[in-house]
Amino acid sequence: MIEWLGHALELLVATINIENPLGLGAIVLLTIMADIGIPIPFALDTILFVTVAKTGLFSLPVLLIISMLMVGRFIGGSGIYLLSRILGVKITSWMSKRFSMFQHHLDEIKSKSGRWLVIAMVIGRLTPGLMQFTTVATGALKIRYRLFALSVLITSMIYDGILTTMGYLTRIGVKDISPEMSVFAVLGFLVIMIIALVVMSILRNKKYKSR
Repeated sequence: MIEWLGHALELLVATINIENPLGLGAIVLLTIMADIGIPIPFALDTILFVTVAKTGLFSLPVLLIISMLMVGRFIGGSGIYLLSRILGVKITSWMSKRFSMFQHHLDEIKSKSGRWLVIAMVIGRLTPGLMQFTTVATGALKIRYRLFALSVLITSMIYDGILTTMGYLTRIGVKDISPEMSVFAVLGFLVIMIIALVVMSILRNKKYKSR
């Protein structure tokens, strides 16, 4: 399975260039799907990681991928944000009935202001399982779009920055990176990131309950 996924992603990476709009469109589509809650595990992460490792940090394919990732996140995130802003209380009531964690997350974002609000939104978007909750809460609470857009931008810079750094370090340290190695490297990164964010979430929940 890992071998098949690695080769499939490597083929997609090979199609990414300015003369192939279908390859770039696939990146945008995969990113939109991930932002609205239908991700294909490891796909986007591995594509960026492999491309940096094979073509270099500031190569045209890498810049194209990062640009398409940004476009996809803004399209997917903005769609949920605007829908939630229109529906307002209706969507928050519906979400609260079906997801117990949502109400807590909504209250937490509602209690923040200024830079702490942006920080809470960034942490929410980075935390597995909370990205869509954060977007819905932001829209339903009618938080200014520029603050939402800023949180998307910061999140992208953090996440893509870590992956490009990993890809670059792999490029200078490993002469020939196989597709399977790429998938395992990204999987390791995601596991570490998930553990860190889960620990942060647990600590925040304890602080919330102690109030």
